[in-house]
Amino acid sequence: KDSWWTGNPPRREQIEEIRSNDPCRLGLPSSLSFIEPLNKSIKPEEVVKFTGGDSLNRRLSGFSLLSGNSIKDFAAYHGYQQIFVDELDYDKSLRYGGYTYRPQWHRVFAMPSLRAKYPGAKYFIWMDDDVLVPYKETDMLNHYINLMEADPEWQMVYGDEAPAYVINSGFFI
Repeated sequence: KDSWWTGNPPRREQIEEIRSNDPCRLGLPSSLSFIEPLNKSIKPEEVVKFTGGDSLNRRLSGFSLLSGNSIKDFAAYHGYQQIFVDELDYDKSLRYGGYTYRPQWHRVFAMPSLRAKYPGAKYFIWMDDDVLVPYKETDMLNHYINLMEADPEWQMVYGDEAPAYVINSGFFI
């Protein structure tokens, strides 16, 4: 509903499936209606959430602080491991093959360090540092991880830019 935020946020049991005229989104649930534990083959600590840019100062102020705290609370609620990119040791010059890459490439350059720090991890989940997670209890990521676990051919999942009720490209597994 367009005016759902006028009072208190809805509780999980109040959330209805979002209906759309777009066939690929028909029946797509809202984030709180994802009530799905992780597949038994995965332990929460095998899921690593990473976010942020290369700057501790940026992360500790303004909207980045609010976002980072919401992502950190979400990870803690589910038992996922959480790290910020500025906590990793990697080449922050973003230079490779004679090219300098844009700041959003920090998450890619940080991957070798991330994998070395968490050798037992099965899933690495990136969330942009401007994402707010208002409901830490959502099992939305469990849902996507379970889909990937069920089909080993899936190497990566990422969100496309879409309406507000769908995770966007500021997210990938």
